[in-house]
Amino acid sequence: MPRGGIFLKRKAKPESRIHLAFNDFDVEPQFDFLAVKDGGTAESPVLGTFSGNQIPSSLTSSGHVARLEFQTDHSMEKRGFNITFTNVFGFT
Repeated sequence: MPRGGIFLKRKAKPESRIHLAFNDFDVEPQFDFLAVKDGGTAESPVLGTFSGNQIPSSLTSSGHVARLEFQTDHSMEKRGFNITFTNVFGFT
C-alpha cells in the first residue's frame, strides 16, 4: 500500500511563538511518524521527528508558525496523538 501523509499548519499572532505539549502519542513504530517543523513550509527546520508510543517532550517554535507532518503506511492502527497548542507571548 502506498504511503500517505497529511499536514497541519498552526499560525499564531506574529508577536508570539507556538508551544506544543504532547498529551498522548501512539503510532506504529518505524512506519508512521510525526515531524514538527519550525515554520510553515515543507523546507522549514525540523524541531523533532517522533514514532512509536513514547510521549515526546514539549516543543516551542521560534516564530509564529509551526507545521506538523504525519506520514503513515496504513498497515496498523494505533491511538494516534493528542497535542495542546498554546500561544506564547512576551519573548525576546
